[in-house]
Amino acid sequence: MIETELTPQQEAYLEWKTHPVTQAFLSYLRQKREASKEAWANAQYVDSHDKADIYMNAGAIAACSIIQDILDLEADQILGDIDG
Repeated sequence: MIETELTPQQEAYLEWKTHPVTQAFLSYLRQKREASKEAWANAQYVDSHDKADIYMNAGAIAACSIIQDILDLEADQILGDIDG
């Protein structure tokens, strides 16, 4: 297996990603995403007005999607072409 050397930015990202505060933040995001999924399962995004249902569900789906995108971020997505 060939190991590649990390750039200073990649090393900093890994330090940040494993930092206890970052881990607590990511845990918070996971909890918020799960709470939103539970709320959907418990019909909390249901309203007596049809269009309200559409907007509430769309908002919940978007929130969960954005949270998942944040949780899935990798160093190269954030750092892009920054040279070390």
